[in-house]
Amino acid sequence: MRERRSALRERNPDGEYVGDLGKTKREPILIVGEDGGAKVRWVYRGVNAATDSALGEMARSGELFRIDRVTDLALEFIYHDPRAKKFALVLPETLRHRYFEERASLLRRIAEEGQFEIPAYVAEARVVIGMEGLRRYLVEGRPKLRSADRFDAPISVRGFGESDGDSLRDEDIGRGWFGPEGEPPPEELTLDEDRLEDSLLKLIQEGERAIPVLERALSDPSAEVRLAGAIGLAELRATSAARSMVDAYLEETSDAAPHFARLLAYLGEEALEAIEARMRDEIGMNRRLALAMAHLAEAGFDVEIEQLAQGDDALARTAREGLRRIMDARDAVALSSLEERLQMEGSSRLAARLEARLRH
Repeated sequence: MRERRSALRERNPDGEYVGDLGKTKREPILIVGEDGGAKVRWVYRGVNAATDSALGEMARSGELFRIDRVTDLALEFIYHDPRAKKFALVLPETLRHRYFEERASLLRRIAEEGQFEIPAYVAEARVVIGMEGLRRYLVEGRPKLRSADRFDAPISVRGFGESDGDSLRDEDIGRGWFGPEGEPPPEELTLDEDRLEDSLLKLIQEGERAIPVLERALSDPSAEVRLAGAIGLAELRATSAARSMVDAYLEETSDAAPHFARLLAYLGEEALEAIEARMRDEIGMNRRLALAMAHLAEAGFDVEIEQLAQGDDALARTAREGLRRIMDARDAVALSSLEERLQMEGSSRLAARLEARLRH
C-alpha cells in the first residue's frame, strides 16, 4: 500500500484531479420514517466545489444533508476543490470508529482510477471527522492574517477560531442562556430590532419555546425583524410554522423575499404541504412558490415535486417551473457564502451576518 501511494504521488504531483471520485455525485437512499413508511431521497455523496459552488457552500456549512429526517443521517461524502487543491473524505462523528477502514477503502478507490493522473493532494487520501475537521483541513496552509490586515467587519461575522468577548463559548451553549451562571431565562422572549443578532441567538437557545415569538416576527413592520424571524424558524426546523412561513414569503415586499424561499427548504415536507395547500386557491402558476419548490427539489424533494408536476392545473405548472429553476436555487445557496454576501447590501448582508453568527 505504501509503495502504491508513493507511485500515485509521483504522477502529476501539481495538476488538477479530473477522476470520477472528484466529481459531484448524487445517489438515492431509502429513508424509513417513524410510521414505518419508506421514501427515496436523493443525496449528494460527492461535491466538487469548483463546478458546483452552491453545493460546496452547503458542504462547508454542514447543510448537505440538512432537510427534515435527512438532517442527521450518518453519511460520508467526498469534498473536492481542485482550485484550492483540497480532497477529503468527510466522515460524520458517528462513524469516527471506521476511520482506518474508510481511509483504506479511499486509497483503493483512488488506485483503481489508474486512467486518471493523480495529483499529490488526492494521493494523500485525507479523511476528516465532521464539519470542524473539514474546516480545519480547508484552512491548512493558508497564511494567518495580522490584526491590521483583517477586513472591516463586525466581530460577530469574523472567521471561526478568532477570539473575542462577544463570541460563543462552549459553556454558553451548554447553559442554553447567555446570562450569568445560574440566571434563569427572561420571562418574556422578544426579538429586539436594536439588538437583532444577540436576541436571535438567545431565542435559538430557548428552542421550541421561542417558536411563537419567531412566528410573530414574520408580521413585524420591520423587514429586518421579519427576516430574522424566518432565519430563526429555519434554524430550529420549526415545521409547525411552515404555513406561516409560506404566507409571510408571499406577502414579503422587501428584497428579503428570495431568502424566505431558501429558508423554507429547511422545513422539508411540511413546507411542501403548506405550498400545496396555498396553491389550492390559485388559478395560475405562482412564480414565488415555484422558487420555493426549486429550493425544496434541490434539497432532496425532487421526486415529490416531479409527482406534483403531473397534470395541467396551477399546482402542476408551478411545480414544473420549480424544477426548471433548480439552478436558480443552487445559485442562491452559493450566495449564502459569508464572504460574498458581506460585500452586498440590504437583506443579503443582514442574512449573512445573522447566519454566520448562528454557525459560529
